[in-house]
Amino acid sequence: GGAVFLGLGGLLHASRLNSIEVVRSMKAEKTTTLASASEKLLKMPGDAPSIYVELAAKICCKNAIVREDTREKVAALKREVYKKERVEEWDNKTQKVKSRLRKLIVSQDLRSGQIGIQDVDPSLLETEVKRLEQLVERKKNELSSFGSMLSRNKYKKELEDIQQELYDKKQCRTVADVKADSIRVEDLLKDAGTTFAPAATNINVNINLNVTNNNNDGRPTPSPSEYPKHTTEGYETVTKVVPLGEELYCLGELSLNKKSNKLSFGRDPSRPFVFQYGSEDEVMRRALSQQNFMKYGSYGCFAIGAGWMAVGAYQMAVDNE
Repeated sequence: GGAVFLGLGGLLHASRLNSIEVVRSMKAEKTTTLASASEKLLKMPGDAPSIYVELAAKICCKNAIVREDTREKVAALKREVYKKERVEEWDNKTQKVKSRLRKLIVSQDLRSGQIGIQDVDPSLLETEVKRLEQLVERKKNELSSFGSMLSRNKYKKELEDIQQELYDKKQCRTVADVKADSIRVEDLLKDAGTTFAPAATNINVNINLNVTNNNNDGRPTPSPSEYPKHTTEGYETVTKVVPLGEELYCLGELSLNKKSNKLSFGRDPSRPFVFQYGSEDEVMRRALSQQNFMKYGSYGCFAIGAGWMAVGAYQMAVDNE
């Protein structure tokens, strides 16, 4: 028993150290956008450069799932169907029938599209591209009005720099695929409602005029041989979804395939990974709260485990005497 508590304390302590490292990385990184990060990756050498980033993003999906009931598009959909059953059993001690409800899972189905992330405001990149396009046109008009070669060369260089910046901005991406092996879809599911469909009931009434074994209220006394009885009351359907457009805090590795010009987000094996709903402040508060729980939980487990081991050692010493 003591060893179990010591082991549990060790696990809580290790989890706390991992959480501390996550918070340290969150504080060290500066939040950026996919557009800015992709621009940086485009300038890096190699066909598939990657960087460690902190992102404020939202969920998107290429091949979204459509809910049959609401026609709403979601990134993932899970349905679990339960049979609600009433069980009546004979209690030999009280000589009465006891009744209880139980739920039995009948089926479950999980469908998911290609989950991705996108910038909270993708229009910022579009606005910047339009601004540069307008600036290019203005510089072209200014260039044609200059007569001196020196002025023309100066404006031509400025125009080329702006055109290069415009080209780079047009290559930037505001959407990234999330690597499937980096997340568990189940961890992102949110409750989306529960429905209940009553079972079809057939009522059969049997009248026996010769019954003499009755309760005080006139009903026949139940026989133990009739139980247990199982009656289906209906079917409950629990729906969970990964909604589109939900705010996310992301900390991990962003890579760019320069041949396809596609971004991918996933785990960096050597650094903390975070993919959670909410803002940075909300995720930070949750992490700090978990740290306190794991800190005092580990202390408690170590104390109980050490005490248990001490009592066991003392008992063995007494028995040996």
